[in-house]
Amino acid sequence: MPNVNSGKINLLRIAPPLGASTSMAITFSQLLALSPFHAARVEKIACYHCDEKMRQTKALYVKFNGQQRAVCCHGCMAILQTIERNDMIEDYLAARSMQIDVR
Repeated sequence: MPNVNSGKINLLRIAPPLGASTSMAITFSQLLALSPFHAARVEKIACYHCDEKMRQTKALYVKFNGQQRAVCCHGCMAILQTIERNDMIEDYLAARSMQIDVR
């Protein structure tokens, strides 16, 4: 954090890896990766319905088939609620189990 009281800004000094030149440049993304607040450090989970990756802190939760499930959006939440309301849980779970992952 910059030292504001002295009127000077202290720059972050990063030691180069062993065997690297002492005049090593650092990119912004490398500097950001060192931050404790970097998004890569946030745990990501998959949406129960569409498998979209999301930050755990941004997930919505819906009770589906007696369990709390994390979903990425209100659309996925509405789909699960509609499936449960129309007693289609068994059909939905059967279709999910037959789904082929093409990634």
